[in-house]
Amino acid sequence: TKSHGTSLSSAADFYERYIGVWKQDVLACGSYAQSRLAPIRRRKRGFHGDTITKMGKDIMISESRKFIICLSDSALYFIIDDETSPDKSTGGERSFPSRVPANSTFSDARWPHAVVRHSLDSLRGITIGFQFQRLILRFFVGNGTNSSSLEYSYVILTSNKLQTVSFLQKLQSHVTDAQPGKGALIDNDDKTFLDALGTPRSNEVVIHYQILHQIWKRGDREASRRA
Repeated sequence: TKSHGTSLSSAADFYERYIGVWKQDVLACGSYAQSRLAPIRRRKRGFHGDTITKMGKDIMISESRKFIICLSDSALYFIIDDETSPDKSTGGERSFPSRVPANSTFSDARWPHAVVRHSLDSLRGITIGFQFQRLILRFFVGNGTNSSSLEYSYVILTSNKLQTVSFLQKLQSHVTDAQPGKGALIDNDDKTFLDALGTPRSNEVVIHYQILHQIWKRGDREASRRA
């Protein structure tokens, strides 16, 4: 069977070679990607933890989820690794999708639940941002009903330059092999971000900017991502 972004195109796909695995925060963008990697919806909070409202209603924002990203020599997998999809027993079986329970052992033989698989030959664009603290991956998957392609975009929030470089180097190497003579377009949007800050029109110099989480000691409030 074939499903957008997840089809096994040939028998050769069963003989993929493992390359690496990373635990990262991922935010899916667009309806196609979010249909597979649904984001967490949370209330937007101010600096002091107060809920931001508009016309009397809470403003909701999309937050990333924790995934295990597994890279083979021909595909990229996104595997559930958070409690948003809890491990519920239904007739003695795990619900899908759900993370591998924390107390599992090797003898339990728990299979990880991959909700998305994208072939590396469908990766068309990689955008580096926030001084290598963030990557945007854009996959274009063929649509079986017509000649157009469907775009699946994912923001990978490493918040760490070394982790980003490690992942990017391995990914780029195998994308080049999967797309001989072509490869994925790589760009950097740091200049766009700095222009938005207005730095060219002022005397200030931005030395560093960091993605982090703000937490509060009191109250039942989730951490908020800040930049």
